[in-house]
Amino acid sequence: MALLFIPGRGKDKCLEEFALPDFRFSFQLYGTHWRSAEQGWSYPEHDHPLLEINLVVEGFQKMIINGIPYEQFPGDLVIIPPGYTHESQTSDKEGVTYFCLHLDIEDRSLAYSIFHDPQLFYAAASRVAERLRPILDQIIEASRHSAAMNQLERMKLRTYVLQLIIVMIEHRLEGIDSLKSESGLRDESRGPSLEIIKLREQNALESRVQDLFYEQQPELPLDHSLFPPHRWIGLFTLTSPDREFWTKPDRFWAKSLLEDVLAHYGIGVIIIEASRMTAVLFSTDIAVPALEPYIEEARLCLEQKLAVQLAVGLGGVTADLASIRAMYEQSMRTFQGGLPDSTNNRTMNEFVHRIIRNAMSHIQYEYANRELSLSMLANRLDVTPNYLSALFTSETGLSFTRHLTQIRMERAKTLLRETNLKIYQICHNTGYSDQAYFSRLFKSLEGVSPYDYRIRSSTT
Repeated sequence: MALLFIPGRGKDKCLEEFALPDFRFSFQLYGTHWRSAEQGWSYPEHDHPLLEINLVVEGFQKMIINGIPYEQFPGDLVIIPPGYTHESQTSDKEGVTYFCLHLDIEDRSLAYSIFHDPQLFYAAASRVAERLRPILDQIIEASRHSAAMNQLERMKLRTYVLQLIIVMIEHRLEGIDSLKSESGLRDESRGPSLEIIKLREQNALESRVQDLFYEQQPELPLDHSLFPPHRWIGLFTLTSPDREFWTKPDRFWAKSLLEDVLAHYGIGVIIIEASRMTAVLFSTDIAVPALEPYIEEARLCLEQKLAVQLAVGLGGVTADLASIRAMYEQSMRTFQGGLPDSTNNRTMNEFVHRIIRNAMSHIQYEYANRELSLSMLANRLDVTPNYLSALFTSETGLSFTRHLTQIRMERAKTLLRETNLKIYQICHNTGYSDQAYFSRLFKSLEGVSPYDYRIRSSTT
């Protein structure tokens, strides 16, 4: 509902009015870390769509930005605009201790004026460095204890970042003439890069998913268009007994590694909170995803590459967005009595009813059996057909018949695309005996006949 502002009783009674344009200002901090490295250490050339502030606390660092070297000694800092390539290295005789943060501001004109300062290097004695250093020192101190921050400390951290932004704005306002240049206005009008748009969209998605962890049963249905397409949603949580791990830059790498593992199975949304990392997997598979093997693959990958022991809390699998909170709570209950032994092959609780998982497994492997029916499946699972039907619908949101039809149609489409089998052969291979019925059903679901689907697929 739009906000309504009216001038009171009769606009003709107003003597004078002024109004500011609406605007939104938000910022995001990424990859903030402090690191001490010995001589010979280096970081390879890279770029990203964020503003980077890099302060040398002790020692020496050579920062090469867009091919130009800058030598940093204690107190010197560089401010690297988005998209600039940069790399860093120590000398052969001296190491470095540095602090680095990455910043995005979702306000086009403000971000442009701050992020495109022509000056990149600021010596320790410069006015900008002297004003930023006390603020950066406070952020450095906060980073040492980030895994155990309370609400007050998190609020203070946000005020430090706001203070940092204010100093940078004031610095740019001192060069106000450069902000008024015609070329600057043209550049500003280009808007954010595709990279930063994707990053902001990912942040918004992570925020929406995280909200579901703590949201009570919503009064209105959730808007599925705000989340990745899915038939199933799986959730699990990873944590480590080494609390120091969650204060180190490796946690950023852990998130990236986990995203890479889950990308093979769907769209993974990773939420890092305090001393744990929760993964929510959105899968479009027809069958219930086998979450346990995915989890084990992810755990082993992270343990091997990060040299850290991890424990797993399984939330389960669901077809209902509104059940994410319950799955998150289930994953947290795993750790209530202390961290579980990740090598213990105990049975994990499943959110989707195990009878339904078994039923779907049967359907997945026997969809081509023309005799497969709800009654046959219920008999195999030792339950009544009515109970299985009701359980199927309540757990998956689909009837048994609808689920079986989906699997058969997906298989039929694969055979149409990838083989030269005749239509009647595909009909028989997917569990149908009547080719005319199969063709009518296919067209009602796909909008085209099996023959036309094959022709269209071959041309694309």
